[in-house]
Amino acid sequence: MTTSTDEIAPGLFDPMRIVVARTAAGMSQTELGLKAGVNPASVTKLEKGQAGLDVLHKVVSALGLTLNDVLPEAYRQEPARLYTPEETAERLGNAWSPTTLRRKAGAQEISHTKLGKEIRFSDRDIAEIIQAFRRPALTHAQRAHRRRSRKTTAKAP
Repeated sequence: MTTSTDEIAPGLFDPMRIVVARTAAGMSQTELGLKAGVNPASVTKLEKGQAGLDVLHKVVSALGLTLNDVLPEAYRQEPARLYTPEETAERLGNAWSPTTLRRKAGAQEISHTKLGKEIRFSDRDIAEIIQAFRRPALTHAQRAHRRRSRKTTAKAP
């Protein structure tokens, strides 16, 4: 069994999440210590927020949790959401069709993520697509020129 001398800075993990998980599993601090391979006194210290990272990692693993599960909300990393081409088209305001998104991704023209043969788009991919293809706003003179050009084109036989 191990103990740790390197304490984790206060606030970097939520000890109550460990207490809740342990009691939900029906284990005492001693039982959890034995299962995790740490001194039961280390479990007590951990539940008070005073143990080392190695103890935290072993106890969290023994409870079937991840370190992300015991981090305070501000530090949690949510898994990246990946969108289908249909969902991405919707998020882009249907500026491009799902077929266009697939074609441009296949040609490596836009940022995307491949899952096997499937093409998906993360929030970051979508932001890069928007940034890369954002058109600058037209000036008043440019809009007037376009209107004149359309009128003359429409009149031509």
